[in-house]
Amino acid sequence: MSSGLLRITSAAAALLLGGLLLVACESSQDKNARLKQQGAGLQEEKGVSVGQENPTVKVVEKSTITDANGTAVILRLNSSDPKDQVDVPVIFDLVDAGGESLAGNSTPGLQRTLTHAMLVPARSKSWWVNDQVFATGKPKEVKVQVGKSTTPLPKDLPDFKATPPKLETDPVDGLVAVGKVQNPTATEQRKILVTIVASKGGKPVAAGRGIVAKLKPSKAARYSVFFIGNPKGADFDVATAPTTFEGAK
Repeated sequence: MSSGLLRITSAAAALLLGGLLLVACESSQDKNARLKQQGAGLQEEKGVSVGQENPTVKVVEKSTITDANGTAVILRLNSSDPKDQVDVPVIFDLVDAGGESLAGNSTPGLQRTLTHAMLVPARSKSWWVNDQVFATGKPKEVKVQVGKSTTPLPKDLPDFKATPPKLETDPVDGLVAVGKVQNPTATEQRKILVTIVASKGGKPVAAGRGIVAKLKPSKAARYSVFFIGNPKGADFDVATAPTTFEGAK
């Protein structure tokens, strides 16, 4: 090894050591100031909350299903409103027999479809499903709050039509319900939510959700829905809804 290379290496080591000493000597006050400066302009992410309960949408059924993939919270919403409602906040807290919270959906960062009912049809009952719950114990009860939407009802709300699901077996993820969703509009639609609740004797035994990324005008596209629970031999209730609305907040 040449002496020139040794000198370069020694100099680099000295610079590195000096940098480490500077970092080691940085006070907590200096570090806080530096982190605050790095985070300047970043908006603090907040979870969803219900400020005012919805007077026209009531939860008439509540259930949970747990398997190896997690827990699904399944709610039956009943609307007495003469108009459809979109983007309705639905917040739940899953508690154990002692009343301790096991999981909820009010934490920041969740997809909007996991914290809001995208469409609550007028004067009718509809299912709402969150199939991405990971409880820390055995759930006993679901405490729910349904809020008032701040999103105006669109003038033209697409009425997507879904074909009845057929069960197929995915080699990795197991049973999957597949079908097609039709776009009745003359414009391209994106991120269509498909929710399926599988019931036996009127009681949910499996549930899941899927997103159709894109629907071309007056065309159909395939949907795929994986389940929490076992949907074999059950009756299926399929619902579709848009996930974006003009003026959504």
